[in-house]
Amino acid sequence: IGVKFIADGSTQGLTAALNEPYSYPAGTKIKGSLNYQTETLYNAVKPYFDQGWQIAIHANGDSAIDQALENYSKLLDKVDNPQARRLRIEHFTITKPEQLVLTKKLGVVPGFTIGHVHYWGEPFHNQIVGAARANRIDPSASMKKEGVRFAYHSDSPVSPYGPLKYITQGVTRVWQSPFERVLGPEERISVDDAIRAVTIDAAYQLMSDHEVGSLEVGKLADFVVLEKNPRTTPPAQISEIKVLETWMGGKRQQW
Repeated sequence: IGVKFIADGSTQGLTAALNEPYSYPAGTKIKGSLNYQTETLYNAVKPYFDQGWQIAIHANGDSAIDQALENYSKLLDKVDNPQARRLRIEHFTITKPEQLVLTKKLGVVPGFTIGHVHYWGEPFHNQIVGAARANRIDPSASMKKEGVRFAYHSDSPVSPYGPLKYITQGVTRVWQSPFERVLGPEERISVDDAIRAVTIDAAYQLMSDHEVGSLEVGKLADFVVLEKNPRTTPPAQISEIKVLETWMGGKRQQW
């Protein structure tokens, strides 16, 4: 349904474009790098935008996010209903508070690789970008407060795919051993909000919420039957819930 551009690299690989240098190695001046000049990216994106395509920009670092939002602001400047375009930023990893405000204004729908928190939370916090920036990774609760809809994904094989895993990671924000800790506790969200991030809000991001993402008259009967109720299961155990049945279009699937 759209066209994706890659604005920077990987936070773990020290190639995501940051406004301030990485914290690792100590004393480094490395900030990663942008893949495009801002005007070059705009000129590449605009023809597709003008044709009506949804645009997605991969942006991990706060410098790349700034670039994406700057270009989206220009694209949407004369659009009557910018929210209808549902422009996307994929990953939205290292962020600044003011970027969240602009994201809401432009109707941008971010997608968080929530597995970053679990699998790389410790090196992000202790080495790669330091505590202050690491705690703002995948700012789910802050986006919720701003009224911004967001989706969870894994960018597989970057981290294992599985919506139930994403729910546990978004609710607990616990990084894996050694010495499990919560990364950015203020960014934890409720189970219901995490469920939305893998169902109706993910469908909204894909412009498919008119047909999937919730069980309503007129939509496809796509759903799963779970072994346990995630709302009453300890959050750390939601990722282990077994899927008993999968239904698509009202038909049970045989695997």
